[in-house]
Amino acid sequence: MSDISVVIPLYQDGDTIEACVQAVLAQEPAPREIIVVDNGSSDRGPSHVARLAEAHSSVRLIHEPVPGPAAARNRGWREARSSFVAFVDADCLAESGWLQGIRDAFTTPQVGLVGGRIRGCKPRSAVEKALAITSTQDPRPPYEVYRYAFVRGGLPSGNLAARVATLLEIDGFDVHFRIGEDHDLCARAARAGWTLRFAPDAGVVHCNYDNVRGQIRQSFGYGRAHAHLFRHHADGEWIVAIPRRIWSVRPAPGRAWLALETPGKIILGSLLASWISPWFLLLLAGYIFHYARSTRRLLELHSLAASGLEFAKIIACRATRALAMDAGRLVGSLRYRVVCL
Repeated sequence: MSDISVVIPLYQDGDTIEACVQAVLAQEPAPREIIVVDNGSSDRGPSHVARLAEAHSSVRLIHEPVPGPAAARNRGWREARSSFVAFVDADCLAESGWLQGIRDAFTTPQVGLVGGRIRGCKPRSAVEKALAITSTQDPRPPYEVYRYAFVRGGLPSGNLAARVATLLEIDGFDVHFRIGEDHDLCARAARAGWTLRFAPDAGVVHCNYDNVRGQIRQSFGYGRAHAHLFRHHADGEWIVAIPRRIWSVRPAPGRAWLALETPGKIILGSLLASWISPWFLLLLAGYIFHYARSTRRLLELHSLAASGLEFAKIIACRATRALAMDAGRLVGSLRYRVVCL
């Protein structure tokens, strides 16, 4: 037993929550408690957890009526009886040594937040493979300090741990964020002087889903969250991103973020420019070739194979997700009155 509680927000994850809890129960040493916070599920997820709670005294099921993952996580850490709390999503499976890797990362009293690896599970379909190669969290060394920067983002709450003292100081997750609440938390913790660390030995596996509509909705939400986060945390900064390079001007009047490196903008810009000169179509062809090569490299990096029609579907899925994120940024820019495109 140790001084760490695990919090799992639950909403319509009845197919995966039992395996998620079992993976946490298998950790050595075990957590002090596992708190599953049901956020209004209408499936069988809560009943699965209730059955586990009867068999394991360390498992607790509580209910949070306020919708949203931020509210669920806040309810969980405030109910915790430990000085540290680890968050994992209900559709993730903690790997062996996950909890020990988190403990080892809290090396000094200044470390307030710790994030670990997120890998995709072994995908089968083209849609699942496209998600697996674009949704991992694996920063490169050095791992000692994860310096928060707006463009890089924060540590995702699907595999995130915190000192309760840190959460108390910054008042936990902001419930106004339905998506991006984890990056907002990291920004506020860094601003308050806490150190953020990445723990390469604390890994979870994310269960991918074969659902194009769900991926589009998620990517659109991420794009909209970028604008929300930008309004809160990038005052007096201009950011321009092109392929392989990012410029940041600070201090600057107002705020603006132009992500010109996204596939949608490059393709649209090349098509518009071709009205001026057809030579831009050659640039477009070169970019499409580059995009296909980068997709192939990502598949190889994740030990995945694809050819022919399946490979074309993966490229299409990646591009569709990028376009959905661009659309989300546009809507978010209008909603939050910022330039985040």
